[in-house]
Amino acid sequence: MPEEELLRLDTLRTARLAVVNHDPTTARMYQLEHLRQCLEVGEPRRIVHAVAGHAAYLSHAGGRSSVEAGRLLDQARAIAGRHGLTDLRYIEMSAGIAAFNCGAWRSALRHFEAALPTDDGPHSAGGAVIYAHCGLWALGCSFYLGDLKGLSVRRDRYVELVRAAGDRAPDGRLAVSMQVFAALAEDDPATAAQELTATLQRWPRGGFVSERAHAFLAERAIDLYSGDGARAWARCADRWPGFTRSYTYQGQYGRVVGEFWRGGCALLAASELEGRAAERLRAIAVEAEERILGERARWADAMAQLLRAGVELQRERGRQAQAALGLAVAGFERAEMRLWAAAARWQESRLSGDAIGQAEHEQRMRACGVLQPARMAATLVPGMANFGY
Repeated sequence: MPEEELLRLDTLRTARLAVVNHDPTTARMYQLEHLRQCLEVGEPRRIVHAVAGHAAYLSHAGGRSSVEAGRLLDQARAIAGRHGLTDLRYIEMSAGIAAFNCGAWRSALRHFEAALPTDDGPHSAGGAVIYAHCGLWALGCSFYLGDLKGLSVRRDRYVELVRAAGDRAPDGRLAVSMQVFAALAEDDPATAAQELTATLQRWPRGGFVSERAHAFLAERAIDLYSGDGARAWARCADRWPGFTRSYTYQGQYGRVVGEFWRGGCALLAASELEGRAAERLRAIAVEAEERILGERARWADAMAQLLRAGVELQRERGRQAQAALGLAVAGFERAEMRLWAAAARWQESRLSGDAIGQAEHEQRMRACGVLQPARMAATLVPGMANFGY
């Protein structure tokens, strides 16, 4: 094939990588043009990468897009097989992102692990990008699966891979988002906040916008764990407009998790107030619940039920709160989110005055690596601490 055509394809790919940290939407446009031209030129390896990358982007939208993403990934694998291509790291990474975006945490983790090197051979800068992206999402999988003990170990492993591949810049991605739960599990929100702040200060203003959006989510978790409702809500309300304009919020995962933490901060703040001020905040939590349910994502419905439970309990409707918690537990167990299930069951036992059940679910949270189960339960099932039994 003419070298100038291959150079044009590689230039488009490089252009996408050059702007993705500053303007993910423009990067997406470059990716689509890269896909179109790869198909025109017909070079198999580049087609495989372009099709797999397109699948990952499609899965960002959630819903029916995940089906199309799966079909494209199957096509990418078939093309690779027909042409004897053996480096499938990019396909595995893209498949992991697609699985993550539909809440299949364990399947996603398997794909990310499959993208890692299996020998001590040379690493490329391209490998650094793959390992950094896999690391960000793999750490999220660890959190949602309730493996807080493995968070730090997995992060250290990915940092080592990124640096061995000759690029230190992407390792900052591994310090944002749900990685903060490694410190929260040790009952150390101050360290979680300090590490997150230090990472954000490494990046230029206006850059790494997707990572900053993930950091927004992590900050909300830290604020909820810290337990100051007024501060949590003030910080969330101040930064929420910027988050909703981010590329992360355009995707289903970002909308669901963002709405959950926003609703949680509102409930925590409402628990410290009375009258109309409290009810206005509860209305925000209800709005967040309805938006999550509107996504029609099975893994997310349980999060919506946690917000419903908090609202009902604060409105002194204990029976409805327990019913919502029961629905949440069932949803979390289906999604293999064992820490969330244990936290919801702990709150359920607390509301019913079941000390034995409460102790049992405390042990389950401790088995996930949690030092202070009550504080973790108040974080994951927000707005309930000052109410109930």
